[in-house]
Amino acid sequence: MYAASHHKELCDAPKETTMTKRTTLSTIGGLFDMFGSAVSVSRAIESNRRPQASDLKTLGIDPAQFDRVGRL
Repeated sequence: MYAASHHKELCDAPKETTMTKRTTLSTIGGLFDMFGSAVSVSRAIESNRRPQASDLKTLGIDPAQFDRVGRL
């Protein structure tokens, strides 16, 4: 009887939210990807070239919408 009630307490207990090493590393990697894409896009624009679609997508920019933006 104790084992059953003890098990129920474990199931009902709130789970701790901890960040694993893998999640931390993938988050850091994602930040580096985003920063690299931002640099690539800015260099392309400064050189009057069209940025790569993959870099725009990484930054959350729709490449088709980007083509419609007027530049000064």
